[in-house]
Amino acid sequence: MNNLLSMETQRDQLDFNNFKDRLVDNLIHFKTDAGGNLFCVDYRDSARNPTVFFGDNEEAFENPEAAVTYVCDNFTEFINSLRV
Repeated sequence: MNNLLSMETQRDQLDFNNFKDRLVDNLIHFKTDAGGNLFCVDYRDSARNPTVFFGDNEEAFENPEAAVTYVCDNFTEFINSLRV
C-alpha cells in the first residue's frame, strides 16, 4: 500500500488522470500501491454497502473489467485486514 488518494495533491490528481480512462463505472479509487495499481470501493451492486476491489493498472489498458479483483466485502473489513 502506498498512498491514500485525496485529490488535494497534484500527484493524486495525476494518478487519477492517468487512470480515469481505464476505470470501470461506479468504482471509486481511494488508494494506490507502489506499482500505481488502485484499490477501489465498488458501488456497482450496492450504493449502500460497496465492496473493495483491486485494480491492476496494466491489465486495465486491455480490459478494464478484467483488471479488477475482489478484495473484501466492505471498507471496514479492508481496514481491519491491514497489517504493519
